[in-house]
Amino acid sequence: MWTHNEGNVDSESAIVFRQDLLEIVISQEEKIELNKLVGGIDRIAHDSSKPESCHVCGSATFQLCSSHTIPRYCLQEIADDGMLYAASALLETNLLKAEIGVNEAAIFRCICRKCDTEYFKLYETPSTLLQAPSSRIMGQIAAKNLLREISKARHSISKNRALEDKSTSALSTMANVRAVDLEEDEAAFRIAVRVGKSSSGSKAYHLVFHRVLPYVAPFAFQQMVSPIADCDGSPINYSFNPNPDYRMEPIHICVLPSKGNTVVMMFRGERGKRYREFERQFRLCNDDEQLEIIVKLIFAYSEDVFISKKINPAALMDSNLKTLARMNHNYSGFGSSDYAYKKDVQLAAVRDFSIANLPKPPGLLLKSYALSSIDRSSFN
Repeated sequence: MWTHNEGNVDSESAIVFRQDLLEIVISQEEKIELNKLVGGIDRIAHDSSKPESCHVCGSATFQLCSSHTIPRYCLQEIADDGMLYAASALLETNLLKAEIGVNEAAIFRCICRKCDTEYFKLYETPSTLLQAPSSRIMGQIAAKNLLREISKARHSISKNRALEDKSTSALSTMANVRAVDLEEDEAAFRIAVRVGKSSSGSKAYHLVFHRVLPYVAPFAFQQMVSPIADCDGSPINYSFNPNPDYRMEPIHICVLPSKGNTVVMMFRGERGKRYREFERQFRLCNDDEQLEIIVKLIFAYSEDVFISKKINPAALMDSNLKTLARMNHNYSGFGSSDYAYKKDVQLAAVRDFSIANLPKPPGLLLKSYALSSIDRSSFN
């Protein structure tokens, strides 16, 4: 399911290739067999990855709840008869579902129903979301994003165990990486949930950007990403660093359609000092350029983006947007030494993912791509 990217880095010591996602179409018979296999493994992984207690309140006797990372009403704002396009709609493959229902969009299963209803109540109130976020709101958003990642990591690790001897080296490596990420996310979550509970101000999060667009953007997103490079090609996160003390520094991004508007937000943890130069670059950009950077970061780094089926069809056919969605952070190749190989991988990744070098997508956050006006009387 991979292809060698044409932009290779050749040196005296190493040759590396970015492994981008391919367009793959299989027969209906093959798809049925694949779904049976994957479905069985997923069911085992789902059962074995269930938490023993609620991540928020710690209760060991709780009813597990399917929670949305993106507030449900934000998804409903752009849905068409309860359906959305998943990011996989841009990949042109029938291996993955191109459409998804609101009920299944960006869900996690880590908390009890009571916490899902009460803990996030302030942040999920539309009138609150339209205001500049307090540290408490950012804490609640960060907590949700981390819960989604924790849930995915647990499932990935459990799936690898379920495969046993059928697991590939690539899947095992991915599971090992997930295990490290899980430990970091658990620690970050403890901070987020504490800040999200407190009505007192906190310096745990730093707001980079917040804007309320007076129209409905054609997609919704809420997740954290870990950019490899900034606008000018300087590194931010070195995912190949072998030092066990090295920590990735994510940034949280939200695009949340709400009450005929769209809230666009970006913030980071207070310790995320590697973003200082990026923030300086970002502030020097004009309004449209800032929104373009956010679109680039979302589609290049995450699959948790949900697109309205009412979007301008030309956007889904845009070659640059498809390229962004297919870009993969995994590299392969060979070198004269492990050090030389990892060094060249990092050079290639920083070059490829420099924000200035990323393909220019359609202006999905501009008014020209906004969805048709809706009846605002329903909100009165």
